[in-house]
Amino acid sequence: MARRRPRGAGVAATYRAGVAALAVGAACWWLGRTGGPLCDPDSLLQAHAAWHLLSAFALAAWGRASLDGGTGRPAQARS
Repeated sequence: MARRRPRGAGVAATYRAGVAALAVGAACWWLGRTGGPLCDPDSLLQAHAAWHLLSAFALAAWGRASLDGGTGRPAQARS
């Protein structure tokens, strides 16, 4: 039988993945800005496009981690 991770472990890992993606995306933005070392408008692979993809992934990871323990349901309000 497979062992289950504690509920908080998956949320923390998702947050870490999102923060890492955002950090790498910010580096891509910085290096790919106009006049930057990776700025090549004629290239098929663009650093600015990587920024968009990575920031979208970070937003999706944040949204996923904000759901109730990764179950796909919003967290219940506590009174």
